[in-house]
Amino acid sequence: MNMTKTQKWYLALAGIVLVLIIFSQLTPQDFATSREAVVGSNAPAMAPSPMLFAEDAAVKSFAGNNLSPSERVGGIDQVETAATGDGEFEQRIIKQAEIDLLVDTMEDSQASLQAIAKTHGGFVRDSSVYERQDKTLYGQAVLRVEVSTFEAALSDIRALALNVQSERVTGTDVTEQFTDLQAQLHNAQEEEKAYLALLSRAGSVSDLLEVQRELSQVRGRIEMFEGRLKYLTNQTDLATITISLSEKPSLTAPTGDFRLEDTIKQALQTLIVAFQEVVRGLIWLVIFGVGVVLPISILAWAAYKLWKRYR
Repeated sequence: MNMTKTQKWYLALAGIVLVLIIFSQLTPQDFATSREAVVGSNAPAMAPSPMLFAEDAAVKSFAGNNLSPSERVGGIDQVETAATGDGEFEQRIIKQAEIDLLVDTMEDSQASLQAIAKTHGGFVRDSSVYERQDKTLYGQAVLRVEVSTFEAALSDIRALALNVQSERVTGTDVTEQFTDLQAQLHNAQEEEKAYLALLSRAGSVSDLLEVQRELSQVRGRIEMFEGRLKYLTNQTDLATITISLSEKPSLTAPTGDFRLEDTIKQALQTLIVAFQEVVRGLIWLVIFGVGVVLPISILAWAAYKLWKRYR
């Protein structure tokens, strides 16, 4: 196929345009990759230039000095947190019980509850006693015992009763919440260490104040996590048992002195008051009848007469 001179020029121009388009799509990284491939395959390994180390250190120093403390802790100076433990988490359960007992005597039962709490590594947190009109006693006690002896303590408490009227046992699993708090506390403590290290390297006054402000916030979070962990630890290490106690009902004679004369006077006084109330009611009835009912009755009678006359 014979081509004219013009067609050859057009073909050469198209080739040049195609080459320019291909090169325009390449990035400097592509050239670097190609160069490393060539050097790695055809040239001996070369040690990095000391100048490169100097430039890299200068860039890192400049970047670190121009970042805020929070950015530096989150980036260059961030301390990586490692997982704690062996991957197995201790189960944490808040155990509680409510039990209602009918007992022989309140005094003996309260003393026995003190002994039961001490036996099971705990204490009586609250205790109250009240008296009914029939002179029997009732009250409540709250025991904290070691969670490992929770069932044994309940068994000893039941043994005090003439009758167990009701019982309710509950358990709340807070293992996930406890583990999450531990992880957050660990991260906050590591972050505090990073800020303390950064505090010694702070150059300007503004950087120093900013680091101290961030450090104060981290310390507040640490104290919050520690407080919540302390509360959960207390709730899960010691079980709570709430006991309602009541003595069996009894019939007792009044212990006060009986005076016949005073009783007669009280009865007569009550009779007089009742008679006065009856008289007062009759007076109200008469006045209401005369003042309201009688005029209405007269008007109604007159209206009836008029209606009957003109009908």
